[in-house]
Amino acid sequence: MKRLSFILLLIGFSLSVHAQDETTEGIVYRIAEVNPAFPGGEGALANFLRENIEYPAFSREEDIEGEVFVQFVVNSDGRISNIELLKGIGGGCDEEAMRVV
Repeated sequence: MKRLSFILLLIGFSLSVHAQDETTEGIVYRIAEVNPAFPGGEGALANFLRENIEYPAFSREEDIEGEVFVQFVVNSDGRISNIELLKGIGGGCDEEAMRVV
């Protein structure tokens, strides 16, 4: 009888034990349910870039111009990480683009 009571007690405890919930932290999603956007929209982004980018003096003197492409990750809390240069033009422009991002 003691053995049966002990087994029933163990079964009762095992039914109330729960595994931890699976975390999604660390998973990189290629497609988001809601796309990240700059607060205030594209107009606010254009204003932010206009106000914060300082064209390097060397690039201005040497007439270096073009497009700089950067890639980055938007974390679940909206912060930017893993900033990477995809295509640069040199003259300090690449570093400035990465700084502003």
